[in-house]
Amino acid sequence: MTDVLTPLRLEYLGGRKFKLHEMFSVITDVLGRIDIEADEPTDFNSIPWGLWNILPPTDYGEAAVVHDTLYYHGKVRGMPITRLQADQAHRELVVWAKAPKVKVWLYYRGLRIGGWVKWREYRKRDEEEQNGRDSDVSR
Repeated sequence: MTDVLTPLRLEYLGGRKFKLHEMFSVITDVLGRIDIEADEPTDFNSIPWGLWNILPPTDYGEAAVVHDTLYYHGKVRGMPITRLQADQAHRELVVWAKAPKVKVWLYYRGLRIGGWVKWREYRKRDEEEQNGRDSDVSR
C-alpha cells in the first residue's frame, strides 16, 4: 500500500532548486520502502514551461522528490532499479495525493516519453564513475 511516512520538509536554494531539510520516507507497491536522506536535491517535476498552467512543477512534491532521487541514484536500498519502476513509483505517489486521473495520466505519459534522457545521462555517469574506480584498482 502506497503511503507517505514522514512530512516533506524542504529548504529553498534559489530558482527551482530545493534540498531535503530532513529524511523523507515513503512506501510504494512497486519498490517498497524508500528512505531519502537529508540534503538530497530536487527541482520537482521537470515540466516544460508551456504546460505549467496545467501541470505546475511543484504539484505533488512527494512524488517529484522520490522520482528525482530514484532517477539520480538508480537504486533503492543498494539494489538497482529500472526506469519503469521509478516512473511507476511516481505515478503511485501522484495517485496517493488524490490527483485527478487526467493529471496522473499526463505526468506518467510525460515520464515515459521524455524521462529516458535524464535516466540515460545518470546511468552513463554511473558507468564512467565505475570505470574510473576499476582503473584505480588495477594500477
